[in-house]
Amino acid sequence: MIPIPYIKLHTNKNDFLFVPVSLLQIVKAYIPRITSNHEGIHADGVVFYERTNEEFTIKYYNKDASHASMCGNSLISTGGLYEFVKHEREILKVKTESGEREVIPFEDGTWGALVTPLEDRIKKMQIVIEDRVYTGFFTEVPGNPHFIIEEKPEDALFSYLAPRISRHKNFENGTNVEFVYEENGKLYVRVYERGVGETMSCATGATAIYILYKFVKFKELKEIFFRGGKYTFFEKNGFVGLKARPQVVSRGMLFI
Repeated sequence: MIPIPYIKLHTNKNDFLFVPVSLLQIVKAYIPRITSNHEGIHADGVVFYERTNEEFTIKYYNKDASHASMCGNSLISTGGLYEFVKHEREILKVKTESGEREVIPFEDGTWGALVTPLEDRIKKMQIVIEDRVYTGFFTEVPGNPHFIIEEKPEDALFSYLAPRISRHKNFENGTNVEFVYEENGKLYVRVYERGVGETMSCATGATAIYILYKFVKFKELKEIFFRGGKYTFFEKNGFVGLKARPQVVSRGMLFI
């Protein structure tokens, strides 16, 4: 058996196993197993990382071992990882497969990440599922595809509709799906991530919604709520940034 060291963190209850990038080729085929509830340690994805002082390089894989070039929550969690290992809070440079990003500590104890370029690249789309037309907004600016529907879904509708949209033929590589709705003056989201299923939050999904509101609805968003918690938005250096509070869950060894 091969020992695999890991550190588990979550941001807004989106769970990740951080594993040294040197083990990527060994671990990749086992990702569905090590992230399962029964054979491994529950997680929504695996972040393979390498650290040199205040600079990180990360590669991200979903729960089903599919690859994603960007994961915003893993960026924020990288700040929590650094604080846990180094007992320090510094501005970090993180190299992702969508480019270099900045991860920033804030005085209130949160970490922020510059997740998504602030670009007006979002389009209205209609897709057909079993003769019914669904209208939403699609963007790939965050580095992941997102299809946003402005509707509050009931549980049965979400369970039925979200996976069908995610695998729809109009989306060559699949898509994440966000249902967005307003209640009592606050904006809420329920999210289904390709390669994972329903998750408690999605940072790139939050920034996709920010882009929708800024460039299509011409409204300013300051915060947004997922089932796992709240994000606060900020803009810096031409990026949409998100603030949240990552948490370390456990540290240990897996065997494959």
